[in-house]
Amino acid sequence: RASAPGQLVAAEAQGRRGRWKQALGAYNRARKADPTMAAAEFGRGLALSELDRAAPSALAFRAAGRLDPADPAAAGFRAYALLALDR
Repeated sequence: RASAPGQLVAAEAQGRRGRWKQALGAYNRARKADPTMAAAEFGRGLALSELDRAAPSALAFRAAGRLDPADPAAAGFRAYALLALDR
C-alpha cells in the first residue's frame, strides 16, 4: 500500500496522461491515507472537473480551501466549478 505522497504522485501522473478516473482513485487513496492533505483534495477537484462532475468538484475545492486557507487557488477553482453549474 502506497503512502499518501506516493498516491499523490501516482494521481498526478495519471492526470497528465488524461486518465482522470484513475487519477481520482489515487487522489481518493491519498486523502484517505492523510485526511489533512490539501493537495489531494485539490487534485480530487481537478479530476472531478475533468470528469464533468461540477458539483462534487466544487465541494472538493471548498474542502481543499479549508485544509489550506493560505492557498487562494482552491477558491478560484471552486468559483469556476460553480460557474459550470450555472450558479
